[in-house]
Amino acid sequence: ALLRAIREQGGRWKSGRVIRLYRRLGYGPVGRHSAVADLKKLRAAGHLIQHDEEGVRFFTLDPAGGAR
Repeated sequence: ALLRAIREQGGRWKSGRVIRLYRRLGYGPVGRHSAVADLKKLRAAGHLIQHDEEGVRFFTLDPAGGAR
């Protein structure tokens, strides 16, 4: 569900955006740690690119789309 939403909505994804998505989908209480872990799993699978800028980390869709 997270990957589908990222593909449909695009943009920058941080833990707060993931948490809001999960709440809208009725997944119940989800913490920051779980949201970040899900983003990192998608990054490890090659679906996302992690961006680290001063004071902020976010993820965007990898145009290669999991080709790694």
